[in-house]
Amino acid sequence: DQKDKLCYYMFNEPAFNGFSKTLSDKVNNDDRYFIENTVDISTVTLEELLDQNINNNQQIDFLSIDVEGLDLEVLKSNNFSKYQPTVICIEIQKPSINEILTDEVSLFLNQFDYEICAKTFNSVFFIKKDYYDSLKKIVWISRCDYFFTPLILSFNPYIMTDLAPIVLFVYNRLEHAQ
Repeated sequence: DQKDKLCYYMFNEPAFNGFSKTLSDKVNNDDRYFIENTVDISTVTLEELLDQNINNNQQIDFLSIDVEGLDLEVLKSNNFSKYQPTVICIEIQKPSINEILTDEVSLFLNQFDYEICAKTFNSVFFIKKDYYDSLKKIVWISRCDYFFTPLILSFNPYIMTDLAPIVLFVYNRLEHAQ
């Protein structure tokens, strides 16, 4: 959550590359995977990155964070009074909704009025509560206790292939509701 110089671990299988020493050590103990190289990389906060690349008063519709175990630190480096993305997609590797609801990422985002609206295998989508409430007025939304309708994604059907049928369904409902 601050500027730093971190060690980036590069594996023979790039899917395991990342900054987390704990995760890297765990993977490195597997006979199939090994660290090929390490590089020290200077980091910046999310707020600094957004300051450098976003115009004043520009709304962020969709923010995706996947930094292999340091996702919460990246979120904490944002200034949520300045930058409040409508939807945040973040990796949470928990098997059940109950575990996701009590995960520190969920608890952190709840402080800023985000709630879970969709989940894929390891990705969880959070949406600003006021935006989600405004959508519920436009479209009838089916929600059960353990299923969250992915009713977001800027209504672009190409964002994620496994969600495309649901996104298209919602998109079509919105088109007909107006």
